Amino acid sequence: MLSRLFFLVSLIFLIISCRSPKKRDVPDGILSEKEMVNVLINIHLAEAKTNDVKGKSKPNQVAIYRIYQDEVYDKFGIDSLIFKQSHDFYMGNIIEMRDIYKQVVDSLGKMQKVMEEEKDKKR
Repeated sequence: MLSRLFFLVSLIFLIISCRSPKKRDVPDGILSEKEMVNVLINIHLAEAKTNDVKGKSKPNQVAIYRIYQDEVYDKFGIDSLIFKQSHDFYMGNIIEMRDIYKQVVDSLGKMQKVMEEEKDKKR
C-alpha cells in the first residue's frame, strides 16, 4: 500500500515537472520576446563587424564595439539598462532564452545564406 502511494506521488511529480512551463507575462520595461530577438540579432551583427576590424588593439576594438552597440540601442529606442534587465529576465527562464536564441541563430543563418548566394552570383 505504501509503495503504491509512493509510486503515485512520484508519478504526479514527474508529470508536473515534465510539463512545458507557461509563458510568463513580460513586465513593463522589459523587451518583448520578439524585440529581444531583434536586438540580439543586431548585437551579434555588431560583434561580427567588430571582429572584422583588423589591425586594431583590443581596447580599440572594445571602443568600436561599444559604438556599434550604442547604435543598436538607439535603433530600438532602448539603453543598456533595459537590455540588461531584459536579458536577466529571460535568463530567469532558460527555456525562454533557449527559444529566443533559436530564433536568433535561425535568422543569422538565413542572413548568412543570402549573403553567400549573393556572393556566388557575383562570381
